[in-house]
Amino acid sequence: MFSVGEGLGRREGLFGSLYFEATSVSGGVDATMGVNNTVGIVGVLLVCIALIALVQLAYLGLKRYRAELIRERAQPSGSA
Repeated sequence: MFSVGEGLGRREGLFGSLYFEATSVSGGVDATMGVNNTVGIVGVLLVCIALIALVQLAYLGLKRYRAELIRERAQPSGSA
């Protein structure tokens, strides 16, 4: 956000949720930043939570599958 463009002004990021604004004041530059809209932030948070949940489900499924394979190997052969 700091390096986009050449002049002072307002820049937005994260789907318009965050902003950075630089204005010229006597003796330098005044910079402010903050939250413009929470919808994008909540959306990104929900996507991250969903991905974490999917990874956990995949891990539990693979762990269960591994336990079944170990159990099958530990059983003696029935008839021979």
